[in-house]
Amino acid sequence: MAAPTTDARQLPTSGPADPGDARRTPTRRLAPLVLLGAAGLCVAASTSNHAVPVLAWLAPVLLLRFVRTTPRTTGLVSAGVTYALAFAVAWHAQWPVPPLLLAGLATVFFLPYVVDRLLGPRLRPGPRTLLLPFAWISVEYALVYLPLLEGSPIGAWAAVVHSQYGQLPLLQLLAVTGQWGIAFLVAWTAAVANLVWDRGVADRQARRLGAGALMLLVLVLTAGGARLALAAAPEATVRVAGVVVENDEILVRTWSPVRQGMPLEHDDREALTDELTALHDRLFELSEREIAAGAQVVVWAEDNALVFREEADALVGRGQAFAAEHGIALFMGMVVIGTGEPADNQVVGVTPDGEVAFTYLKSFPAPGEGSRAGDGRIAWMDTPWGRIGAAICFDHDFPPLIRQAGRAGLDVMVNPADDTPVIDPLHPHMAVPRAIENGFAMVRPAQGARSIAVDALGRVLTVQEAVGPARSFAVDLPVAGRATAYARIGDVVAHVAMAGLVLVPLAGRRRAATGNPHATGGQWRTSKRS
Repeated sequence: MAAPTTDARQLPTSGPADPGDARRTPTRRLAPLVLLGAAGLCVAASTSNHAVPVLAWLAPVLLLRFVRTTPRTTGLVSAGVTYALAFAVAWHAQWPVPPLLLAGLATVFFLPYVVDRLLGPRLRPGPRTLLLPFAWISVEYALVYLPLLEGSPIGAWAAVVHSQYGQLPLLQLLAVTGQWGIAFLVAWTAAVANLVWDRGVADRQARRLGAGALMLLVLVLTAGGARLALAAAPEATVRVAGVVVENDEILVRTWSPVRQGMPLEHDDREALTDELTALHDRLFELSEREIAAGAQVVVWAEDNALVFREEADALVGRGQAFAAEHGIALFMGMVVIGTGEPADNQVVGVTPDGEVAFTYLKSFPAPGEGSRAGDGRIAWMDTPWGRIGAAICFDHDFPPLIRQAGRAGLDVMVNPADDTPVIDPLHPHMAVPRAIENGFAMVRPAQGARSIAVDALGRVLTVQEAVGPARSFAVDLPVAGRATAYARIGDVVAHVAMAGLVLVPLAGRRRAATGNPHATGGQWRTSKRS
């Protein structure tokens, strides 16, 4: 009888220990908590005021790594709670709304990670890297369009593009793709980095995708840098003055009670009329001072000229006479108040001939503002110094609205604003991408926050801090606008991403695993954590 034989494949080996044993060591138990904590800190420091640009790139790398390498349910829950807390802490000072509402909004921004975790394990590595960016763009797009807050969209608030303020070579991508291109770069980089992290640079596909992501980023930065470096000097400029008179104290006693349907008593009305007249006089006085210094265009801040409805025509008539006398274009930021009805938060554009070119009502009143929404069409007028348009404050948080300015070939956009110190510098900075997307220079005189002016490439031309009860500034803005691809193609990149979010899970599925190592190309490892 033959001696029994032993299959060599059944002999014990000296290979690595079961990874399950390693995960039970104290160090391995602590590592996920450290990873999650670092991700939460990066989320908090990469959004809202004073965001650190590089952390907006690091946060999704760490968060995605945690979600992918922990058990599905506990990983998603713990990461979602951490994200919500970090987001709510960062934004609570800027949005004085209940923390639970902020946490709910944070949950929306966390959805791309849920999509990656639930659908990703079924996909091949390459297609899986597209899940996060496609879902990310879809979420940002929905927030720009869907009426989620008091019947209005929240616009581009908390979009990742705003964490990159000042990174001008990168931001030139806005002229082609809008904010969707920036979102894709940040999210795809995170997904590819996780693939390389998981498989190492020795893995051929990870190496190729890593190199591709790096090359794409280098290409974008190089092209953006070249666009800045090769930009021709402007052939003509227009001197634009911004005029701001802080009027919060009187605003609280007029617009606030009236928009709540509380009529003003006769004696109060008389006293307020005198104060409002003094406010108007101060606006014209500061405007005249800037005109004497060479201003050709004058812009008043949002709701700077408070006026009762029956006296509005007289104030506009005064502005017409003033513009004609000095030969300037005047943009009157004013609020027309009527008892028990929504106010008209508007800009009246007056030509150098003293004609009213337009009366533009704010298209997207801020939540709780209590003003009547306009028709959603940007207003502009042709002047000796180019085509100049107007939109008000919160309007610039909505890329589709402002894209009308790019299509109309505006040279200059005036953006009168009324902010609060808690959203300074965030909200002034949020307007800058609209200038790059649509190729216009922009001036933004603001109450309650800094005033800024930028050219069509997003380069800051002047900044005036919010100091003093009344102030004015002047800046020479380039007149010639720049045609951009984004103004023509609009949100095509976002539409492609949303279509991809449906198609990638269908077309990118793994082939069924078999005993043949070539059934999946020999490149993919199965893992309970994937």
